[in-house]
Amino acid sequence: MNNKKIKKVEDNYDLVLVSNIGISGCLKVACAKKSEILKSDVHYFSRDFFNRDFFKKYSQVIKILTDEYEKSLSLEEYLSEYSEYLASLLSNEKAIEIAKSFKDSFIYPLGVKGINQVLWDIAKENNVGIFMDIDDITISRETIELSDFYSINPYELESFGATIIATRDARLLMKTLNEAGIENNLIARCTKEKKVIIYGNNIRRTLKPPKIDSIQKLI
Repeated sequence: MNNKKIKKVEDNYDLVLVSNIGISGCLKVACAKKSEILKSDVHYFSRDFFNRDFFKKYSQVIKILTDEYEKSLSLEEYLSEYSEYLASLLSNEKAIEIAKSFKDSFIYPLGVKGINQVLWDIAKENNVGIFMDIDDITISRETIELSDFYSINPYELESFGATIIATRDARLLMKTLNEAGIENNLIARCTKEKKVIIYGNNIRRTLKPPKIDSIQKLI
């Protein structure tokens, strides 16, 4: 019996996403642009935008980020700060612990990179292809609305708290995560074709080298 540990992701691996993408980036943008969003002439957002459950869940974070934004010298300074704070607050240590218990699993926190960059890194570092269904990416309505309004690509948005787990046993991993109450979704499969293929929403395209975090467009 071959018990040799696999050293890299192979073409028979599945990719499981833990948590929603773009939460930390969404919170940063919402706090920096709160007064603009609340203006009566901005009809894109509903008047109860900041009263939604999403923002109630992170009310303490929003208060801290809003206060710090008001004290910062520039938007650039504000956007570059507090990554460690958000990473600590949004981290899912239980999911990481569960992933580590699976033999030959590999853990890829999205962090400041965003999901497109991490998918690109997985493919290049392991010399595999990736076939991903974009409809399976979990993303909040609030992140989508902010991204649309400010012309931000949510798939290139800072995503602390979200993690991709590469595994050979996605079914059991997802069952274990579900039993622990951890949100997760199967989003992609690694292939022998050396490309990152994205499909869904009536599209099929090859991922090109991602750009910098889209949040920088606000600077």
